Amino acid sequence: MDELFGSEEMRSLVEKGQLRGYITIEELLQSLPEELEPEAIENALSFLESQGIQVLPDSEVADLELRKLAEEADREIEAIESEVIDDAVRWWIQQASRIPRLTPEQEQELALRVRAGDESARERLIQANLRLVIAIARHYTGRGLPLADLIQEGNLGLIKAASTFRPEKGTRFSTYASWWIRHQIGRALQEQAAVLRLPVHLMKSLRRVRQTAAILQQELGRKPTLHEIARHTGMSVEQVSNLLNAVARPLSLETPVGESEETTMLDLLMEEPPEELMEEIDLERLLTVLNDKEREVIRLRYGLGDTPQLTLEEIGQHMRLSRERVRQLEARAIEKLRKAIGS
Repeated sequence: MDELFGSEEMRSLVEKGQLRGYITIEELLQSLPEELEPEAIENALSFLESQGIQVLPDSEVADLELRKLAEEADREIEAIESEVIDDAVRWWIQQASRIPRLTPEQEQELALRVRAGDESARERLIQANLRLVIAIARHYTGRGLPLADLIQEGNLGLIKAASTFRPEKGTRFSTYASWWIRHQIGRALQEQAAVLRLPVHLMKSLRRVRQTAAILQQELGRKPTLHEIARHTGMSVEQVSNLLNAVARPLSLETPVGESEETTMLDLLMEEPPEELMEEIDLERLLTVLNDKEREVIRLRYGLGDTPQLTLEEIGQHMRLSRERVRQLEARAIEKLRKAIGS
């Protein structure tokens, strides 16, 4: 047994199992030496059991983690209910408590229907994960925004997750959605810090614009245009634009690229955002891995910031390069950015 568990890889696996109470069958098979006798495998399983470590199929682990997440969300909701809360928070809690949890099979089915354009499935997937939003939002209280606003911002992240989730990648929706919820709340807190530097009358106007934009995004299932926000607030498009620009953030990984504004730099660079991706990473800092020509091509090709989006030919004319040379620079830049995110 000492020989079997003497390798650094196996010791690391045992430590992982002791910390969380289980390991997966896949993890065990990857760590065991090849061509191991069945008796040795049985001995390994017995040893792990004696250490209080379960060996579970991957599917059971996914269900276990989802149950733990749901239980944590319920505990958070119970903790909130015991406090003095405003009507908006109470309403969100009631909404979350009324919707039953989804089984893994239901989640998978809904996600596939969402990918096929089923709006009712998308709405159900969102509603069934409101508990998750409340649980995450509560961890951000005391940083400048009331809990009701944090929940509202988290819901926008949940909507984004439901619209972009790809179930065929094998990731649980709750894991994917958690990242977007935290990301959206983090962005809102950054905005709030900038808002505090504005005059009082502008703060009130900006708050009205942001609330209107949040409501419209939930209703429309997409980011509202400046014209739509202006129409619902009674302001001019220029006023709305100026207010939003007053608290403009540095380019982020969620910066829309292209005229449709449906694809972000994150979508472009990664098929799926890892949980470990830090919220403070911004696109401006990421672009520093590129040389001047590559950076200019990316800005022009994807219309970053105030830069208009151009075709390969237009960029070539602007930079006095051939269309093929621009394409090569773009491909090389994207590869560098992917490697930078993965490192």
